[in-house]
Amino acid sequence: MKYLCAYALAWLSGKTQPKASDLADIINAIGGDFDTSRAESLCDLLAERDLTQVIKAGIPKLQAFAGAAAASSAPVTTTEGAKEEKADEKKEEKKEKEEVEDIEGAMDLFGGDEW
Repeated sequence: MKYLCAYALAWLSGKTQPKASDLADIINAIGGDFDTSRAESLCDLLAERDLTQVIKAGIPKLQAFAGAAAASSAPVTTTEGAKEEKADEKKEEKKEKEEVEDIEGAMDLFGGDEW
């Protein structure tokens, strides 16, 4: 997946046809391991294609580059995904509320109403 992400970053930076060296620069910048053959095969696969159209066509066509982790993971059903999303939203709302309460306590730092 990192090769695909690096390709997308290079494409978003203005390179309409990123090369393996562009991907190497991006991946090496974050200290990642780089496999030239994988990068070259991805660049060859996406050569002269509009990345937005490829993305619209669907992720399954690009899963070959996702690696063993994506292939071995079980797909999440829609209901499970929706439940997890709702739980995440509730956690975020609770965290935001706690942060606001923490900030409100600090508002009286310099005497509050005494001014």
